Amino acid sequence: MRFLICTFFLSAVTITLPGQCPDRDSLWKRILILQEAAPPNHANQLKELLGYEKKMSACSNKADSVYTALLMRISALYYLLADFADAIHYSKKTLQTIALNTSNPAIRKKDIVKSYYYLTIFYDSLKMIQQKNEAADSCIFYEKKIGSDYRYTCFLMAFKVKDLFFKGEYNLCADYAALGELLTRKYYNGSDSMDHVIFFIAYHTNSLNLLKRFAEAETFLQSKKAQFLTDRNKRYSGIIYDFLGYVNKVRGENQKAADNFKKAFGFDVQTENKDIAAEVLCQLGLIYSGPLHQLKQGLQYFHKALLYAKGFNSFYVLGTMAKTFTDEKMFDSAYHYFQQAFNSIQPGINESDLLLHMDAYVYANSVEYVLNIVLDKGDTYLQEYSINHNRANLEKALNVYRIGDKLLNRIKAEQSEVKSRLFWRSYTRRLYEHAIEACYLAKSAPDAFYFFEKSRAVVLNDQLNEQHWLRGDEFLKLAQAKKKILQKAREMIITAPASRRFEEIQEEQYANKKELGKLEELIKDRYAVYYQGNIDSGFISLPELSADLDAGNQNMLEIFSGDSAIFTLFITPQSVEFKQINKLAFEETVKLYISCISDFDLLNSNWPRFRKVSCQLYNLIFQDKQIPAGRIIISPDEQYFPFECLISDNRPASPVYFLNNHPVSYTYSARYLQNNFGSAAAGYPGSFMGMAPLNFSPQLKLSALGGSNTSLHKISEYFPDSKMLTEKKATKTSFQQQFPDYKIIQLYTHASDSSDRKEPVIYFNDSALYLSDLIPEKKPVTRLIVLSACETGNGTLYQGEGVY
Repeated sequence: MRFLICTFFLSAVTITLPGQCPDRDSLWKRILILQEAAPPNHANQLKELLGYEKKMSACSNKADSVYTALLMRISALYYLLADFADAIHYSKKTLQTIALNTSNPAIRKKDIVKSYYYLTIFYDSLKMIQQKNEAADSCIFYEKKIGSDYRYTCFLMAFKVKDLFFKGEYNLCADYAALGELLTRKYYNGSDSMDHVIFFIAYHTNSLNLLKRFAEAETFLQSKKAQFLTDRNKRYSGIIYDFLGYVNKVRGENQKAADNFKKAFGFDVQTENKDIAAEVLCQLGLIYSGPLHQLKQGLQYFHKALLYAKGFNSFYVLGTMAKTFTDEKMFDSAYHYFQQAFNSIQPGINESDLLLHMDAYVYANSVEYVLNIVLDKGDTYLQEYSINHNRANLEKALNVYRIGDKLLNRIKAEQSEVKSRLFWRSYTRRLYEHAIEACYLAKSAPDAFYFFEKSRAVVLNDQLNEQHWLRGDEFLKLAQAKKKILQKAREMIITAPASRRFEEIQEEQYANKKELGKLEELIKDRYAVYYQGNIDSGFISLPELSADLDAGNQNMLEIFSGDSAIFTLFITPQSVEFKQINKLAFEETVKLYISCISDFDLLNSNWPRFRKVSCQLYNLIFQDKQIPAGRIIISPDEQYFPFECLISDNRPASPVYFLNNHPVSYTYSARYLQNNFGSAAAGYPGSFMGMAPLNFSPQLKLSALGGSNTSLHKISEYFPDSKMLTEKKATKTSFQQQFPDYKIIQLYTHASDSSDRKEPVIYFNDSALYLSDLIPEKKPVTRLIVLSACETGNGTLYQGEGVY
């Protein structure tokens, strides 16, 4: 970063107008001489220029381009001397001078762009992220307003894209990379413009690949391939073949992937910087040592990759080598290379040190790379235990998994979009499965319960907690910002990508997302204690849960579905049973059970088969455990099915159903039950609101729902302060305006889990409400909504979170 700012300051502005103070020309020449001095003495230069600045402060007409150049040079020198506070002060002084003299033709307007750019660097040095982002926004705004060459915008967009990628915000990274490419192609004509373009294309493609949007990534790449190969630029050609090789690899087309990676290396090795050589050779090492089963050749590629590796690539290559040795059961070599990987970040550190230096050790090396290698190390200890049964290996594995979990918490705290949080929940399923397996082998139910809880409904609980803490005005501002983003996203879908309007929407969306980001940062600052605490806590202990279960005469069953096994925790007020179930037997039995209860004719025609399957599933889950009578709370995982009609005793004359002795309820997690849902706030109209459109507008082409209003009236009798909206009163607007005021909502209507907008939709008397419209502008007191409509139980299943 210091090299960059030195470069920009050395390419100083040219003289436009002579100064009005007598020494303007000589001062200008002196600034240029000092900038070009070799070797530079920053302290002496600063002392001399501060003397000039003191003299110029006495001039009556000092405001011109020479004075602003002097101030900028002073700010640069303070920065180079690591005095960031004074560097910021003089940059602000430059901006103030320009702002007070905007009509003065001797002031060069472009200096405002440069000053804001330098401020982003100065603020970054002090880790003042909010101020840095605000300065970056101002820089981009003024560069567009003044109509300069977008040089600084390109740099700032590149910094933003790289920062988002390394922090794991892949959705946002892809969006910003697309905008960065568009702006660079359209406005920036510098000699390095294509370097910027290929940078944005690279990060755009990598983000899509990590999100497993492979078809989209391939289409995107193919649209760029012809141009870059036509240009015959070796660097661009290498990158394109690298990406195509990656697409082949994820499809299992290993030989095609290897061929493309070799082509990529052939082009890149002829370039000056050899930017992708290490990564390409590492991919070849993975293919040959893995699916092609040629370990010796794979290791040769890894060692060759190290010759070209620099920065975080060294960490990646060394960590990949360690994982390869683990797969070959060569554990000593694996541990050696894990340590070498950590040494490439900072000599002597290990996974425990990562948490203390997230910016320098984790985000500077890509959260995905770091987290993968940490988990690989934990898996290595677990695999070694499976061979030698040394308890120490099991303890080491659990310790690494605990650190991995803490890293995930820190990473999650940086995510601003729900999509990104959901991506990381799915991505890290492996951590919790292997950690729970290690707990099972260690016979540690308390540790297992911790990982069970951390594996489920975390995003949901975060959202509930955030909503709880927000003030009403904050809630409104966030809602308005989110609505702007959704409106632009919808407009983008129906706008031609090559049109001027599409470009305008992208720029408007950039501004909208920046506005939302600022609001979220302000809220995090305001509730810093909560957010910091939420990083390290947010779970319930077994003794706490047991006490709650005892108070309500309840028991609880939690299920975790891994790739290779099913684990269950059966928790009573007095004990905990931690069991493992054969995954294949469990899944086959669940499939048969669901097929029976979902087909009325099959259930009646083959009743003995259902009874047998239902009893088998019960025995698989509870394994002859005597379950105390009383209510039971179920926290399921991937397989959702009703426990109520499981048969616990298949008596020939009269089978005993689970529901006979155990009233059942379901929950996302034990932690979810700890939410203080509270009661309706004072001043709200009531506790229940029901809506039944009964009939629908003709253009909706929906059948009438006769009798729904009668049912609604019966329900409302249980609530003294209820409100009912039926027929023409049951409008979309009425629902949106009034539902936040009621604790319980009942809807009788039509719905679909898909629509012309590719999102869920529910219908009212006059029009349709899409899921993305459901952003209330005030904090709802609503705690339960009953959706009596088709397809309302359907959705996308996110591992660890449930159905969305």
